[in-house]
Amino acid sequence: MLWEIQALGPTTLITPADADTILACGAVDSSGTIANFSSRGPTGDGRIKPEVVARGVSTYCATASDTDTFGYVSGTSLSTPLVGGCAAVLLSAHPDWVPWKVREALMYTANNSFTPDNTYGWGLIDLLAAVQYSFDTGDVNRDGSISVSDVIFLINYLLKGGPEPYLYYRGDANCDQNLTVSDVIYLISYLFKGGDQPCSY
Repeated sequence: MLWEIQALGPTTLITPADADTILACGAVDSSGTIANFSSRGPTGDGRIKPEVVARGVSTYCATASDTDTFGYVSGTSLSTPLVGGCAAVLLSAHPDWVPWKVREALMYTANNSFTPDNTYGWGLIDLLAAVQYSFDTGDVNRDGSISVSDVIFLINYLLKGGPEPYLYYRGDANCDQNLTVSDVIYLISYLFKGGDQPCSY
């Protein structure tokens, strides 16, 4: 479900856009700068919001005055339908995707996905990147390939208290729904011994 957000300053996002399964959409202008009316997180329980942003300032659209004129309008009421349209395209390209996959693909291919914040969330959506998004496990650091760096990332997390994989399931190379040393062994076997390729969710 999508929900528009509209207010000023931090901690201004309200229900229902603060729900954990909602894809809250903020608004930016043509240069990608957040609109002054776009609500900000965090939520009451400290989660980052919004999830994504899209053009919502001086957005060219059909006007409400009659059936055959167009004009420029501002608001998260403009950015939210743009994100909704992108979600529809994703479902056309991937009819087997469930809602959480659409949500994740839009969020984790956006331009702020490695450093999400309470102004832009995961950032400005990128539909082409979202269409090409993969749910394959093993690419723990999300650099587009499975390599030794993914093994090192998992070892650091499991044995040295390093950062948790950004998407938890990506480290679950054997798809047993646990992140353990067995996933490290699985990846090493795949990379160096020709073992089975990491599974896919």
